[in-house]
Amino acid sequence: SFCLKAEYFIEKGMVKNMENTNQKRIEIETRDFGKQEVFESDIITFPRGLFAFEDCKHFVLLNPLGDENSPMWLQNADAVVPCFIVFKPMELIAGYSP
Repeated sequence: SFCLKAEYFIEKGMVKNMENTNQKRIEIETRDFGKQEVFESDIITFPRGLFAFEDCKHFVLLNPLGDENSPMWLQNADAVVPCFIVFKPMELIAGYSP
């Protein structure tokens, strides 16, 4: 599994984490990587969903190139789609500051 920890998004107040101290692992079906096993605590919850995908609230950030390397995949944890390829803006825009 290549799942990026959700702490960054949680610290920024962008999402809330479904924390599970038992570190329960779940299997999700992905668009590009087949079945992946992830920690339930790595699920990122967008309470209102994403713009134009309001019904999709649970995602996991997969990083097949290694921790925090771009691109990454924001994969719906409840279904195969949607899945978004994402980049860190700091890697694309010099001097970017959120």
